[in-house]
Amino acid sequence: MVEPTSPPSNFDLRFGSFDLEPLLVNPTRITIVDDVVTRGRMIMAVAIMLAHRFPGVPLRAFALIRTMGLQPDVDRIVAPCVGVVLRRGHDADRQDDVPEPPLTLF
Repeated sequence: MVEPTSPPSNFDLRFGSFDLEPLLVNPTRITIVDDVVTRGRMIMAVAIMLAHRFPGVPLRAFALIRTMGLQPDVDRIVAPCVGVVLRRGHDADRQDDVPEPPLTLF
């Protein structure tokens, strides 16, 4: 009998959709650039892959736009923030306007 398995999460699907090309030199720091960040799954998946490939190299991320979720009122369109994306099991959780802790992926 085949045991039922749960379908892969959005996080797992994103993580499995990347591959790294060989580099001529190893980076001393890496900035991940994304156009839009919602929960942060894409940034987290890329960060985990890069951390495996380049252990000890500082990682940061930049996104041009962040979603605000379902807001009852939008009081302003431009609202820059500094936040973090944290790994939560097989998912990611974005927290806005918090001090930036050291990046811990594992």
